[in-house]
This record gives sequence, structure tokens and C-alpha cells, in this order.
Amino acid sequence: MLRGTTTNGADGGNHLATDAGILTSQIRWPVPPADLKLSGNDVHVFAAELDIAKPRMTQLARMLSAEEIDRALRFHFERDRNRFIAGRGMLREVLGWLLGTEPVRLVFSYGDRGKPQLADSINGQFLHFNVSHSDGLMMAAVCRDCEVGVDIERVRPVETTEPLVTQFFSPEELKKWFAMPASRRAEMFFDHWTRTEAFLKFNGEGIGDFPNPIFECEDGCHVHPLRPAASYASAVVVDNPVSIVQCWHWISGNDCDKSAKIF
Repeated sequence: MLRGTTTNGADGGNHLATDAGILTSQIRWPVPPADLKLSGNDVHVFAAELDIAKPRMTQLARMLSAEEIDRALRFHFERDRNRFIAGRGMLREVLGWLLGTEPVRLVFSYGDRGKPQLADSINGQFLHFNVSHSDGLMMAAVCRDCEVGVDIERVRPVETTEPLVTQFFSPEELKKWFAMPASRRAEMFFDHWTRTEAFLKFNGEGIGDFPNPIFECEDGCHVHPLRPAASYASAVVVDNPVSIVQCWHWISGNDCDKSAKIF
């Protein structure tokens, strides 16, 4: 079950109330409430902007480990470096907020294909999570009791990438693709791409491991398509077909009551 959440201002735009006033945001979801509870197989998906002000960037950089800083410094372009710092810092904020600990205390380990996970439980609690980013947006999916996979992509023209379509679409999907108006092909392609990538990440695999990864979610898993912002496609795959997915816009931990009991 999916619970979509959207806030709209009187002018039709998406807005967030903060101590500094009203901010216009491309993300359609509201800030998580102070009494947010993460229970059972329910999934919470957090979206965040990666292009942020320098003071906020400095704050997030202080949360990162030496290994994460080293990874950030390997990016050639400053924008890519800053987006990595912002994404990893806000992932730490989300997990730290849910676990009731300081983000800097979190230690990550990685699976064979690079899927991140918490190296140890925190305060006797453990979380499953997955993260993805595209251009200026990131998404993190978090679940207490089951595995998750998430992917986000900015929708863009794909006429020049039709070989990818023939590689990743089933014959039936190819018929639909070529029958579609050109204006709708990009959206269909990225809807398919994100659900396939989310499913592979759910399994701890990568799309490069399969020459023809036709999407198929079996054995109880379920895919939820999401629209965090205009011109973005995304999907989350969870290990329970009756899980409730709730979607939030993450700004910072200061926007929620850190003393709230999460578990």
C-alpha cells in the first residue's frame, strides 16, 4: 500500500514552512512529523535537494567519515563533489534521527556490489536502507525489518538511447514503446529503468551484472512507483507486498523533534 503525500500552496506550488519563512521546493512531499514511527515492514522514503547553501554543506561535511571525505575529493567537478557530500551527510542525518544517535557515529559497511548497510546496530536497533541520486535530488528508503531498494532518475529525452530500450525491455514492452507518442517515451523508459534498478539494488546487485535484465518482482516483493518531483521518475522495492510506503521531504534534523521516540 502506498501513501502519497503532497503539499500545495495557493499558487499551485509546493511549499515548506520553516523558522525562516516559506521555501519553494521542487519536492512534492512534506517534512516528516516529529512523531514519525518506523515499525515492522513499513517503508519511509526521504527525498532531498543536493544543491544547498555553503553553511549547510559545511555542516554536513563535518558528519562524514575520513573514507567518505576521501571519496568526495576524488570527484573532478566541484558540483559533483558537493552533491556527494550533501547526499551522504543527509543520509547520515536521516538514519541518525531515526535511530536516536548522532549522524557522525554511524559506521557503514558494504556488500559485494557496494550496497551500503550499517556495520553495527545502534541502541539495540538496526535499519535496512538504500539510497539513490540523480542530478540535484537524492532519495533514501528506510525499513526496520526488511530489505529495500530505491532508484531515482531525471526524465530526459531517450531517442538516442533506444538500444538501451531494446536491451532492457521485454518484447511486449517494446511493442508499447514503439506504439507510444514520442512525447511519452521518455517517461515510460525511466519508469521501467527505475523499477528495474531498484529491484536489482534490493537484491544487492547492479544493472551492469545482467546483459538483459528484464524486470520481474517475485516471491513476495513489491514495487512502488514514485514521483518525488516534476521530471523525475523513481521506484522503491520492498520485501513485503502489504508494506505501507510513506514519503517525506528531508531538509535537516532540526526540522523534526530529535527527542521524539521513533521505536
